[in-house]
Amino acid sequence: MFRLGAASLLTISLLGSGCGIASHEDHDSEKTHAQLHGHKTETGNHHNKEMEHNHHNHKAGSSSDHGGGMGHHHGTMEIHSGQPVPDVEIVVSPDPMIGWNLEIKVSNFQFSPKNASKAHQPGEGHGHLYINGQKITRIYSNWYYIGKLEPGSNEITVSLNSNNHQDLVHNGEMISDTEIIEVISKN
Repeated sequence: MFRLGAASLLTISLLGSGCGIASHEDHDSEKTHAQLHGHKTETGNHHNKEMEHNHHNHKAGSSSDHGGGMGHHHGTMEIHSGQPVPDVEIVVSPDPMIGWNLEIKVSNFQFSPKNASKAHQPGEGHGHLYINGQKITRIYSNWYYIGKLEPGSNEITVSLNSNNHQDLVHNGEMISDTEIIEVISKN
């Protein structure tokens, strides 16, 4: 099963030096992916050593409309019927020290950093990491470290891309996964 622009919501509560995590479903599934963009990418602080992790990986609504926030667009590459359709699922967890660990689970897809910016080869390529609609970096493997996130809603998205940077799409929908990390300051 592949996910196209789906979202999860994880809430972090900052309480002095101790923190707690509360998991919430994204009840606003009527919003498109583009409507969730527009937040600034900044840094914040949380202390993970005392966090209680209670993350439910609930997926919400999807859309391939990325508005103006998902810059660096290189076009799309449609995965046609009869071809293996790549899948991506992301899991964002607090790092034991500080920041966040992003796990990128893929199927029918292989990360191929040696072929980045070269000709398309079916079933391989790289990912693009977006935080709050801003492209942060390319992803060449299944793990990536994200530093501090600002208190508030932080949308983490990974899209799958061909070697020549085209967004991989199936039935007109971008192949990507999103988690919403809600960091709430109690100071």
